[in-house]
Amino acid sequence: MFKRNVVCALLLLLPAFALAAEPNEPGNPAIRAAVEKFIDAQDISGAVTVVAAKDKLLAVDTIGLADIAKKKPMEPDSLFWIASMTKPLTAVSILMLQDEGKLKVSDPVEKFIPEFAALKTPTGRPAQITIEQILTHTSGLGEGGSGAIKSAHTLRDLIPIYLASPMQYEPGARWKYTQSGINVAARIVEVTSGLPFDEFVNKHILKPLGMKHTTFYPNKKQRSHLATPYIKDKETGILTAAPYAAYGIKGQPPFGNAGLFSTGPDYARFCQMLLNGGTLKGKRYLSPAAFVDKHVLLSKWQQVFACADERRTRLQPKQGLYKLREKSLHEGHGFSRAADGPGREGFRVCVRTTITKSSPGGTAELQTCPN
Repeated sequence: MFKRNVVCALLLLLPAFALAAEPNEPGNPAIRAAVEKFIDAQDISGAVTVVAAKDKLLAVDTIGLADIAKKKPMEPDSLFWIASMTKPLTAVSILMLQDEGKLKVSDPVEKFIPEFAALKTPTGRPAQITIEQILTHTSGLGEGGSGAIKSAHTLRDLIPIYLASPMQYEPGARWKYTQSGINVAARIVEVTSGLPFDEFVNKHILKPLGMKHTTFYPNKKQRSHLATPYIKDKETGILTAAPYAAYGIKGQPPFGNAGLFSTGPDYARFCQMLLNGGTLKGKRYLSPAAFVDKHVLLSKWQQVFACADERRTRLQPKQGLYKLREKSLHEGHGFSRAADGPGREGFRVCVRTTITKSSPGGTAELQTCPN
């Protein structure tokens, strides 16, 4: 039996506060030592790690091998299938079109893909799924059969496949990681922009940011830089080369959920744009309005409370978002606890919110509720 949940060629991006290094240093000993433990344990064959600040790369480390049999070392331009790290570029594409006034994330999907008007929820109601819901994995959209998806040639081909599968739950009633919704978002990019999704991403994100190694369809030269994926034999503990994921082949859709290939330094440029609030080197990619300030995206039925400074403050609903009252969270950490909602007895979610002087808008992440 193979242990399939361990990848052996790793692309890792770290925030700037992860080390105190001079910008000209080629790498960081602490990061290298940490990654080498995984290589020594044969959990991975190698890694490319990147530490980025808003305006520069602080450290790039290449550790271990990109191909064990060929003894090929990892390099800064080693190419990885980045899988779900494609999703942020899909979301940014949608937000770019919102900035242009071509859509709103609150719009129903059927406004752009009319076939969605006939979609029914498990209770028989019109689904009326919104773009926000497909982006935040709360739509309940069915995933479709894997065989049918493999036969698709375009994102448009995927739509009837998804609509033919039953919805998983009422829209907005819960959160469930859903690949289909992100691909529907990519199709909406095509409909509203008039460009194939891969062309839109290339024209509006990859080329302007200088992400010259990032692509949906690696050519022969780029494929020569691909890091080999491995799986670990559970019995022997040995890494064994695995077939590459079935992405990146011409004639397949440019999957918005997992279709991109990239390098560490390339993806860092995309992250730097986000770190800079939608700009990089004087060019604006997203408006300030595209970045949610002091908001936590939660389902409308939830009663939400913020706990900070030993106080409890109800969050105020506004346009489907829950906005923190001014000064309800000071510098430090707080937890937003979603209480049981109608029909969702026993369902609890916590969002850990961090407010700092340098980041007054805060950051948020889902995690287990504290006692």
